[in-house]
Amino acid sequence: MADLEESLKSLLQKRDQIQTARGAFGPVSVYYPNAHPTPRQQEALFSATHDFFHTYYSSVSALLSVIRRHANTFGEAPTHSIARFLTWWKPKGLFMDEAYPLLEKARAFRAFLDHKESHPPYTWHTVDHNGLTKIMLVGSPNAKGGIPNGTAKHPTGWAIMAPDEDLIVSALAVQLNALIPKIGENADISRVLKCPWEAKATADDVVPNYPVFAHRDGTVTDIYRRTVTTQVTVERDTGLPEQP
Repeated sequence: MADLEESLKSLLQKRDQIQTARGAFGPVSVYYPNAHPTPRQQEALFSATHDFFHTYYSSVSALLSVIRRHANTFGEAPTHSIARFLTWWKPKGLFMDEAYPLLEKARAFRAFLDHKESHPPYTWHTVDHNGLTKIMLVGSPNAKGGIPNGTAKHPTGWAIMAPDEDLIVSALAVQLNALIPKIGENADISRVLKCPWEAKATADDVVPNYPVFAHRDGTVTDIYRRTVTTQVTVERDTGLPEQP
């Protein structure tokens, strides 16, 4: 779980870096309402986008690792293929009618970025998509005019646009609500119940059984109020030092 937590934190950081890089594409004044990004600004957005989807893959891998360690709860998840894992998880996950297309498109986009040996070559562009500047990969069709799976037709062949990073983070994070409660339901707590360890009180803790807010049936029985008073005394020394 620690690896999954760190992966999700890193994914949030990479999302923020995309949004920071995208901020350079905004209008700079009323005299220049249209953005004219420099090549360096475009490269910064592409780099941030690449890092985000690379981290997304690591986060899904960490999620798969947790699920595989709890095979008694979820069953045997497929390995060596995030695509097969997402298909396997689809009936088990949460809000997968909306989440699965996002998670799968993010996986496919990352595959184009990092698995160049098994995908056709592409060039990348920055494009305006509903007011947001995004990265689009564009390539040529094969000799028979076909285009890769997961891409759309483009005047020069095929194209695939980076899916929205905010929606991807939400679609992935919400799966924790299908993961953690299920693990808790099947957790063996017998050893925990027999554990003799007790939290040691400190000077800042109140005495045992304080405060008592309500009885088990829900009725308020006693109300306690604790007042701490601090008194400070200041004395002025009016004496003057002796003169030599």
